[in-house]
Amino acid sequence: MSTAEAAIPRHEHAIRHELTLAKAVITGEHFVYKSGRHGDTYVDCDRLFVRPASLKPVLGHWCMRWFEGCSTEEKPEVVIAPAVGGVYLVSAFAFHSQYWTLKTVWADKDRDDFVLDRAGFAEAVDGHRVLVLEDVITTGGSAVKTANVVRAAGGDVVGIACIVNRSRATTAETLGVPRFTAGVQLDIPSFAVGELPDELASRPIVTNLAHGAAFQERNPDYEGGFTTLDLDPRIPFGEVRTVRYQDGARNLKEVRGKIINPDRRAHPEAEILLEITAPDGDHRGGYLPLSRWQISKISPE
Repeated sequence: MSTAEAAIPRHEHAIRHELTLAKAVITGEHFVYKSGRHGDTYVDCDRLFVRPASLKPVLGHWCMRWFEGCSTEEKPEVVIAPAVGGVYLVSAFAFHSQYWTLKTVWADKDRDDFVLDRAGFAEAVDGHRVLVLEDVITTGGSAVKTANVVRAAGGDVVGIACIVNRSRATTAETLGVPRFTAGVQLDIPSFAVGELPDELASRPIVTNLAHGAAFQERNPDYEGGFTTLDLDPRIPFGEVRTVRYQDGARNLKEVRGKIINPDRRAHPEAEILLEITAPDGDHRGGYLPLSRWQISKISPE
């Protein structure tokens, strides 16, 4: 184990492993985030929610991450999350915490804000210690709005906990809470649309993940173009692998490169685009467009 890996808390190692198995962290593409900024990595915790075998250990380690070393003043009596995804999140967190007196509520969306609109929810937080939960946090806007709703109802916000924190710039101080923990700490750069690095600007925006579809609706003539991402976990987009494929004469070939989701305008026939990293006699570099029927095998890592 490297020095950098040794510095990662043990709970984070376990959660990272499950995120990898679920293909919940997608890299090497062009995404638009909720904040409107752009980047090449997207964290999709929804992929965990359809894999109970991965979700169970993630929740267990995530709960322990908060409760280890938790003082009496930090021990929540209620957990809350912004709906709709938070409806499941609070129940799962409470169950895995094994504190059977822990109450669960959620904040419903009300235009650009949140409200405690369910019977008994405002009363449940009034005068109690409340922990705000999120699956993925970048700037923490939704979590902060939820915390404000709790305070307005008379609750005491003891902190915010998320499964993945995408930015080291997001801290307890920036969120305005006494304590902030993340199951996994990442540091994913993001950019305003007018400040995109050339490598990112050259990739089409993914519209079937993150907020690319909304960006396309507002900017239909965006020069970089748009694409959809094949979410088949068997195709390891963004990773460097050895690919065996059949050429036009059905001869078996093998080449190593980075597997990229292609721009449909530049490569209309390609379902997979290989950025060649190991040139050989047949391939001198550049890109190799491939259709799915041509591929016979993608090597494991």
